[in-house]
Amino acid sequence: MPEEIHDELDRRLFHLKTLYDVSHDLLGIVEVKAILKNFLMMTTGNFGVIEGFILTQDISSEEITHFVSVGFGTNERAELKEHGNRLLLDLKKDGVVVNGHIIEDTGILPPAIVCALPFPVDEACLGLLGLGSKIVDEPYSDDDKDLLETLANNLVVFLKNARATEALKEAYEEVSSLNKAKDKVINHLSHELKTLLAAGPVR
Repeated sequence: MPEEIHDELDRRLFHLKTLYDVSHDLLGIVEVKAILKNFLMMTTGNFGVIEGFILTQDISSEEITHFVSVGFGTNERAELKEHGNRLLLDLKKDGVVVNGHIIEDTGILPPAIVCALPFPVDEACLGLLGLGSKIVDEPYSDDDKDLLETLANNLVVFLKNARATEALKEAYEEVSSLNKAKDKVINHLSHELKTLLAAGPVR
């Protein structure tokens, strides 16, 4: 078998295995933060990276809703949150469509982050993945970038499902709270009515 074909097969097998491993690891998880944490750990592990972060931003409030990192201290995490949020806001302000493609030189994120991938989750949420340098001290290849973009697209499916589940849970809790309040009012009015009836006709 020619070496070029052998290398191509190895590349495709690695892509498929990585995609399978990450997807399999996320199956059954219904909380957004847990999904982000597992995705980040699997991604950094597969690419041989010891530093990275991932966050989500609410588009309407322009605030970070979830943030997970690995390999950074407290001060560094605060900086990543602030600058990551700023990057997404600047992309929006500049009219750049966040479409899940790699940005290598953001001009905003700390130098430790050499690969950034902003991606849309849904109409109300954006995400940002940032990775540090590889342990083997080589740049991210075009194949690496393609795989990262594929992984991010796959992540979005899990995040959408989790966000829908969380929204349903919040709606259920809100309805339950309203029902409890309604029952309380009905019980109070019923008690007042019984008191009036027991007191007899008003003269």
